[in-house]
Amino acid sequence: MAAIMVGNWWALALRGVVAILFALIAFFMPGVTAAALILLFGAYAFVDGVFALIAGLRLARRHGRSAPLLLEGVLNILIGLIVSSGRGRRWSRSFI
Repeated sequence: MAAIMVGNWWALALRGVVAILFALIAFFMPGVTAAALILLFGAYAFVDGVFALIAGLRLARRHGRSAPLLLEGVLNILIGLIVSSGRGRRWSRSFI
């Protein structure tokens, strides 16, 4: 494995340079970083909500008790939509 890493040293160096660039952007432009993280969280919450709804519907079909999972799915989708909307962006400005 070490031989493979030595042969591809440039890929490791490129990863390091990109990581340093991201860190500098985050340090010098915290507003952009916060907005990007808020949008990323909104997308995550939305996708997690969709998967929770799917799991809840499958569970309801087999076992009949899935209200908490369905509620979690609906709430996550709503949170994802609110955070990703303009309202979520306005909230990010109030924290910075």
